[in-house]
Amino acid sequence: MSIFSKSASKYILDTNIIVYWLNGNKLIEKKIIELGLTQLGIPFIVACELYYGAYHSAYKEKNLAVLKKLFQDIPILIHGLEEAEIFGKLKAQFRQKGHPIDDADLIIASCAITRNQTIVTHNLKHFQRIPQLSIEDWFV
Repeated sequence: MSIFSKSASKYILDTNIIVYWLNGNKLIEKKIIELGLTQLGIPFIVACELYYGAYHSAYKEKNLAVLKKLFQDIPILIHGLEEAEIFGKLKAQFRQKGHPIDDADLIIASCAITRNQTIVTHNLKHFQRIPQLSIEDWFV
């Protein structure tokens, strides 16, 4: 499996879901086993956030090894101009309404919209404001 992919996966994992999964959440683990890793993708920005967390942690080497294995099993989704345009449009819309959304979340949303994929997140508050998105929370 290529580390960088446009991916035919059905689900995009948000950072918080991956962290809960890696910390042993059984509900998330069960859902991932049911679906299979081929149904999953990780946006580039999520990989960035995970690397930041690993380098910032007290267990840097252990966490980096976990990420290396994770990124071998689940493709990192690359972004292109289509995602960039959707990001710009969404950011402008939410800023004009006076309710901006974090850039990382908008990049993840743009990735999902472009690919017609479902975002898996426990951060429903931000993502539910974007009407084009399909969202699931496997934490509950």
